Amino acid sequence: MLVSKSLKLFAMKTSRYIFFLCAGLTSLFSCKKSFIEDVKSPTNISLDGYYTSQLNFQAALTGIYGHLRGVYDGYFRMAEIPSDNTLSTATVAADTGPLDQMTWLSTDAAIQIQWQNNYSNISYCNNFIDQLQNFTGMDSALRVRWLGEAKFIRAMDYFNLVRFYGDVPLVLKKITESEAYTYSRTPAADVYTQIIKDLSDAQAVLPAKYTAATDLGRITSGAAKTMLAKVYLTLSRYNEAIPLLRDVINSGTYGLLTSYADVFSVTNESNKEIIFSIQYARGTSKEGSNFCQYFLPSQSGADLLSSVQAKGLNQGTKNLFNAFETGDNRKATCIQIYTVGSNTTYYTRKYIDQPPAANEGENNWIVLRYADAVLMYAEALNETADTTNALTYLNQIRSRAGLTGKSNLTQAALRIQIDKDRRVELCFEGHRWFDLIRKGPDNMVAVMQAQFASDGFAYTVASFRALFPIPFRDITLNTSWGQNPGYTK
Repeated sequence: MLVSKSLKLFAMKTSRYIFFLCAGLTSLFSCKKSFIEDVKSPTNISLDGYYTSQLNFQAALTGIYGHLRGVYDGYFRMAEIPSDNTLSTATVAADTGPLDQMTWLSTDAAIQIQWQNNYSNISYCNNFIDQLQNFTGMDSALRVRWLGEAKFIRAMDYFNLVRFYGDVPLVLKKITESEAYTYSRTPAADVYTQIIKDLSDAQAVLPAKYTAATDLGRITSGAAKTMLAKVYLTLSRYNEAIPLLRDVINSGTYGLLTSYADVFSVTNESNKEIIFSIQYARGTSKEGSNFCQYFLPSQSGADLLSSVQAKGLNQGTKNLFNAFETGDNRKATCIQIYTVGSNTTYYTRKYIDQPPAANEGENNWIVLRYADAVLMYAEALNETADTTNALTYLNQIRSRAGLTGKSNLTQAALRIQIDKDRRVELCFEGHRWFDLIRKGPDNMVAVMQAQFASDGFAYTVASFRALFPIPFRDITLNTSWGQNPGYTK
């Protein structure tokens, strides 16, 4: 389904209220094949005058979902490329090379764009929540549900920010541009407290599933519970993650597909394994994704991508290729070799598509899927000394992969095995960097130094790079913030 031109214009018109948003923000896009219809919204009235009907609130929430595309179009640049899973090829070194080699600066575009797009969407959520809480002229059940959806999205945006940048300004109301830089950076612990509150509110009011086809793609209570569990794992609060993940697993709403490859099929994007994804649509209406272009080898020509030029921004590492056990049936989908002469590259087939034009691919970005929930559950059980049951859930993932189950592992050995299976199961999906840093800077340094050595690169890894720098533009506009340790302005 498409968002109308008028809705896109409305979304851009509200930019004067966007927090830390510079001119030229990526325009608002929408989800597809789901609850988003072509809706009309006025463009010649003030923002405060817009929220006068249930239909207008529906259009605004559509825009909030749509703007998530701006967040996730380039999410992989910071969530995968710095990790041991992927690298940037020489042909695009100016774009992603510093992220690959761990030499990034506060002036790098990817670091600025991720910051501004998350805060942009937070500003939309804040205004929507403020307006909806004070609006009575609509269906009360919808009002409660829409508040839950907006709170989930705000929490997800802040979860991205706090993991990437550490202490960040916490803004929970509509503000004007002149107020933006009067806020201080909030301690990460307090940001997490708000994230937990928003997700807790969301999971309590959102439905387990939607029955109408027009609601396909909306956030469910299962998505809120899974995201909240991921937050608790990040904070090592395993006992709080366990009941949430148990609810998701026992709900019967989700499950593992028999075929790993089918999880990523563009013809079955709402399959039982998907808990929440960012929606894209192939075509020529600027509704599409760019992942098939960015993740395939630039030298592959028409062999893999016949309609547009592949760019090779996010290629696999030899280290990841060798991390798969013999007989692992995930490998054929996760990572393959492409060779031209003496040049060998590793690429994933998770995002194979044939778009009609650049940036018009069909592939959705999967934020949460059932296999991730099962592996998180295994980890939480193991960290609370329930190693026997943890093995049961790890082996569900290994069985689908065609691998022999593990048995008689100590807690320490199982911890290592779960990490190995998370890496290969979820590669190229934006989890690996966060899995490295949530176990501490020293863990990240050790893993990355070993990966660089195994792949033949003489890069040096510094522990302060567990956090990215506050973007140069923003640290300049508010010098009182201070830069993250290890970085100069």
